[in-house]
Amino acid sequence: MAFKARNCPKCGNIYIEIGHKVCPDCYREIQNIQLEVCAYIRDNPDASVEEIMEATGADMPIIRRMSREGFFEGKTLSYPCKKCGAPIFTGSLCNKCLGKIQKNLKVSMNAIDARKKLIALSETKGTYRTIKKHD
Repeated sequence: MAFKARNCPKCGNIYIEIGHKVCPDCYREIQNIQLEVCAYIRDNPDASVEEIMEATGADMPIIRRMSREGFFEGKTLSYPCKKCGAPIFTGSLCNKCLGKIQKNLKVSMNAIDARKKLIALSETKGTYRTIKKHD
C-alpha cells in the first residue's frame, strides 16, 4: 500500500495520509474537541448546537459528523439549515429548501427539454424542401 504525502486542509502542513483526512496534530485536536463536546453534552443534556459550539469551540462540520457517527446516543441534536436557518437533524438543507431547489431544477430541466425540442424541430424543417411544379 502506497502512502501519499498531502497538505493538511486544516493547517496546511505536509503529512503522510494514513486514513485520516488531516495531519496527526490536527487529528489530535479534533479528538480533543470531540471529548470536550461529549463532556459538555453529558453535563448539559439540553444544550443547543449553538451553545455546544460556543462552549467547546467545535465547528458545525465536527458536530454534524459526530451526530452522524452516533456520538450523541439518545440525543437528537438539531442544527440550522444552510439556506434558511431552520432547525434540521440530517443533511445540510431543510425539506422546504430542498423542495424549492428540486422544483427549480425541474422547471429548468423542462425549459432545457423544450429548447432541445425547438432546436431539433427547426433543424428538421430546414432539411425538407417543397418542390413546386411550374406550368
